[in-house]
Amino acid sequence: WNRWDTHKYGPPDTWTTFHWGDGKPWSGYQPRAYMAAARAWYELVMRGKPVPEQLRLYVDRWTEWLAGFCRRSGGHTPNDFPVAPKPPEWVPDDFTGHMCGLWLAGASYASLAGSTAVGLDYVRETAMAELVTEFQVTDIPGHPMNGCWSPDPDLSGGNGMAFGFYTGEIF
Repeated sequence: WNRWDTHKYGPPDTWTTFHWGDGKPWSGYQPRAYMAAARAWYELVMRGKPVPEQLRLYVDRWTEWLAGFCRRSGGHTPNDFPVAPKPPEWVPDDFTGHMCGLWLAGASYASLAGSTAVGLDYVRETAMAELVTEFQVTDIPGHPMNGCWSPDPDLSGGNGMAFGFYTGEIF
């Protein structure tokens, strides 16, 4: 689609990887690529088509890296990918539901495709635990934050954030 929004990222209708002027690519590209690759593998298996070895390697290497990251972070999926040489990290006060959901979806597709990557179950369990922990259930009937995932569930002032695309990508 035409990128017409903010010209400080570059001329209109040109590709950019910079997110909100912070000088780095948006961190959501990595989980989307992982999920898409795992789904491609799964779809090829379901159709009885040959699966390129490079596709399997891509998914399995990501899975094994994710498992190690989840262990090192104390049971969290990565939600920030700074520009090298700074390593990916988990930012504790910035739950990113759509990224977590995509890590879970990718790991699930990898499982269904037949991946035997070390740590695959742990990646799925970690992402699912994060989603369960971050799901908002309030004691306030009819509160708009009830039944959502949010990086900022402000229950007192009605000023919290609930992004619809979080839910779509999580489901």
